[in-house]
Amino acid sequence: MPAQPADSRWFLPLSVRQLVQRLRTWPPSGPRWTLRSSAWILFLALGVAMTVGYFLLPTADAMDLYYQLPGMVAVVAILLGIRLHRPSDARPWVALASGLTLSSLGDWTSVLLSRLGINPFPSVADVFYLGGMLVVVVAIVWLARGRIPGGDRASLLDALIVAVGVALLTWVFLMAPIVSDTTQSLLEIAVALAYPAIDILLLGIMVRLILAPGSHVMAVRLLIGALVAFLLADYPYAFLSLSGGYYNGNIIDAGWMIGAVLWGAAALHPSMARIAEPVQPAEVHFGIWRLGLLAGASLMAPAVLVIEALTGGRIDVPVVATGCVVLFLLVIARLDSVVGQLRTTLDQRRLLETELERRALHDPLTGLANRVLFHDRLEHALCRREGNVAVMFIDLDDFKTVNDAHGHAAGDRVLTAVAESFRSSLRPGDTVARLGGDEFAILLAESPDRYEAGVVAGRLLRAAQVPVNVGGFVYSIGASIGISLAGTASSVDAASALADDLMRDADIAMYVAKGQGKGTFIVFEATEHKEVVRGIELRTDLETAISEEQFELEYQPIIDLESGVVAGVEALVRWRHPTLGLLAPAEFIPLAETTGAIVPLGRWILSQACRHAVAMVPAVKSVTSKGVTTLALPQPEEPEGPYVSVNLSAVQIADPGFADTATEILAASGLAPGRLVLELTETARLDHIAAGTAIHDLRAMGVRLAIDDFGTGFASLSQLRRTPFDILKIDRSFVTAVATDARDEAVVTGILDLARRLEVEVVAEGIEDGVQLARLRAAGCGFGQGFHFAEPMRLPELRTFLREHAGVTDPGFRVRARARRGSLVPDA
Repeated sequence: MPAQPADSRWFLPLSVRQLVQRLRTWPPSGPRWTLRSSAWILFLALGVAMTVGYFLLPTADAMDLYYQLPGMVAVVAILLGIRLHRPSDARPWVALASGLTLSSLGDWTSVLLSRLGINPFPSVADVFYLGGMLVVVVAIVWLARGRIPGGDRASLLDALIVAVGVALLTWVFLMAPIVSDTTQSLLEIAVALAYPAIDILLLGIMVRLILAPGSHVMAVRLLIGALVAFLLADYPYAFLSLSGGYYNGNIIDAGWMIGAVLWGAAALHPSMARIAEPVQPAEVHFGIWRLGLLAGASLMAPAVLVIEALTGGRIDVPVVATGCVVLFLLVIARLDSVVGQLRTTLDQRRLLETELERRALHDPLTGLANRVLFHDRLEHALCRREGNVAVMFIDLDDFKTVNDAHGHAAGDRVLTAVAESFRSSLRPGDTVARLGGDEFAILLAESPDRYEAGVVAGRLLRAAQVPVNVGGFVYSIGASIGISLAGTASSVDAASALADDLMRDADIAMYVAKGQGKGTFIVFEATEHKEVVRGIELRTDLETAISEEQFELEYQPIIDLESGVVAGVEALVRWRHPTLGLLAPAEFIPLAETTGAIVPLGRWILSQACRHAVAMVPAVKSVTSKGVTTLALPQPEEPEGPYVSVNLSAVQIADPGFADTATEILAASGLAPGRLVLELTETARLDHIAAGTAIHDLRAMGVRLAIDDFGTGFASLSQLRRTPFDILKIDRSFVTAVATDARDEAVVTGILDLARRLEVEVVAEGIEDGVQLARLRAAGCGFGQGFHFAEPMRLPELRTFLREHAGVTDPGFRVRARARRGSLVPDA
């Protein structure tokens, strides 16, 4: 149901008290007040004033004439409401205005005849009045019929039960005396009976409106109020007329007048245009009020018998019996309606549960089984079948290119086509599932062996290449498949564990297939895939390691080859794994880059390295005065002391927030930007917008950049041309052979000559002996690092090392080699 207009909320009375309070503050202030939204409240106030004025008139004749005024004004209000609110179908409202006009004509005719001393019954006044009320009945039914397009059998039966019960009471105490009056003609009796009959009809319509499902807009509430007011006046009038107790100015006149006012107010309310709009169907709830109403109506027949017995009146057995039968049949029909509604509700709930179960166990895009259903079927296959069970894990090759080029809608079309191709390529007893994204799984439960599983895998590889037209391009997606096989399980718990193992093994085999060039399948072998399993286990442990800070930093000094002074240190991260011991970067950095964990890990490394660089400064800078050496801290803005060099992943530099992160870390640690060097491999793509922005911002702060492992990639010269690096680090493979291979020595000499022309520093990595050192010094290399000088060491050892060699001027010094720890490679 549409919401109420904003400018009408001020005028929504929730109670008579609230209405009175708002009338005291009328007109409301602010721009929300308009005639369109406020006319109905004005008319209500006018109607109350007219009703009160009626009872203040001094004579019955004046009351007789004045009484017609509310009805006439109500007709004008209805026509004004039609013009103001423009309902989509104005005909019911025109009919309502016509019915009230006919009723007013009947009243005026009655007044005129009485003034002439003519009081016939029936008369033209009765024709006008009864005709008008019938038109009013038609208008109200017309207005209300669109609210429930499919009908509302429950509320209709409830209204009939109430109407029949009241009709039985009306017949016995009001209509039967009229029929038994032998002094009246048949026409007089018929017309006299028409009045209570119309009242019963209006009562049924009123109950139907009240009990209809859905919320009622204000116009409907006002129509119901008009019917209530009219019936509260009409029934007492009928009984008073029988006894001759009615007179002009009786209090019941207020009911007719207020009813007329409410007709007009309903038409003037903005919601009058929405009366015929369908309401949201809802379940009929048997509240206390509804049950009480139906119970009271159903007990009308015995109530009539009790009243007649107490008053000594004649019991009208045929009428009471007929009323009892009709009420009984209506109650039976109502019970049937309740049962039918309950059955419908149960059927709908069953269908909903079925649909929810289907959605919970199937992929909404492809209609295939999802991970939950696949795992359940796999467990059942392991428990109930003999022989082998095969699981295939399928990942589409280069599917991301479709999404990137044409969007996710195009990717969904490809997935749907591939899923259907998989389904048609399998046997009836096999299960195909979509696990998520572009990953699928196949269950072969009919005792397959390695050969049969391979045949099916080959068929699926061809099925994955189904051509799909996307945006005018025909895509044919390949796939990589991993296969795992196992026998049956001895118990349900064992089947669940074995199912997990099969899924994991198939996933591992798929990664191996990817690594072998894609577009193929691999059967899992525990002995052959041990390293892959270890990598996957490390990937799982990596998240925990970052949160628990299981990493530590070691530093390898970078030596000025001319003076022997420590120019800087390179930070090297190690992972102290709880079970595997100390792991080198090569064992976990690629995993961190693949999973995205390199961003938080890199942030931690950079933060630790900057803090340690500040902590190592006092141990380096010494001041000698009168033979006494003391340590002095540099000023924060001075980039004095050895720099710290931190390896940076291409994933980190492409992260949009990296430059801000580095700025925050430098500020928090107090390290001068000039003492920070960030190392990037030459194979890193720096043409990314975020990477270019980060490099520009970092160099603007004073941070220096270095190319690591220079000479091993394919983009060296183009990187040097595009990116303003400060340091080149010659890869250890060239340094190792510089004393034994003339070609490698020539490469090193060429790099040094290029660096001099570009005015950048050069650091030779992996210097192992004095011969290599001599050749590099002779070629003009400025800096170097390697085991010839020192192994990587922790911060306390580094502080001792820097203190011991603060005054070293011999570039050929060498620290006694220590036992190598764990599986670490030199300066890895």
